[in-house]
Amino acid sequence: MDLLAKYRECPFREVKNGLGKSITPSRDKFYCGKIENGVCNGYGTMYRVDGGAFFGKMLYGEPENGTYRFPNGDFFDGTWVHGKISRGTYRYKNGDVFEGSFEKGIRCSGKFYFSDGDVYEGTFDSDGKFSGKGTYTWKNGEKYDGNWYQGYRNGNGTMYYKNGTSKYCYWHKNKPTDW
Repeated sequence: MDLLAKYRECPFREVKNGLGKSITPSRDKFYCGKIENGVCNGYGTMYRVDGGAFFGKMLYGEPENGTYRFPNGDFFDGTWVHGKISRGTYRYKNGDVFEGSFEKGIRCSGKFYFSDGDVYEGTFDSDGKFSGKGTYTWKNGEKYDGNWYQGYRNGNGTMYYKNGTSKYCYWHKNKPTDW
């Protein structure tokens, strides 16, 4: 992204307080919006040289609440804490959507909607895989409610089948162990 071109497009001038524009000394970020004491603080737009862009409220130079467009085409709309996404909706360019909370920028708990119609609601591990307690519902109506580990049905859980039957058992890596 040509940040200097974006910088020139901003209708404001460089200011210490008020509506203005600024570019980082390393020239990897450009901001156009509210500035207080020389720092991005308020509503504005932050463009990054890698193609990412933030639109929303800044708090002392860091995003606080708004929408971020990632260079790969993903979008996040929500809140940040200490420069990391915290709570909101993450839309993947493949059509998947996650709504929930993040810890240090990684999915923590919430609802994941797959583009094929399946849905998972529960907790995730530090690698973003299903882990802990959760419910996975397939688009055909079948559902698993129970424990997960590293993305697998693992531990006690109940499988509900579309024919109306259900089976409670212990699972290991997606396989029932007591059938």
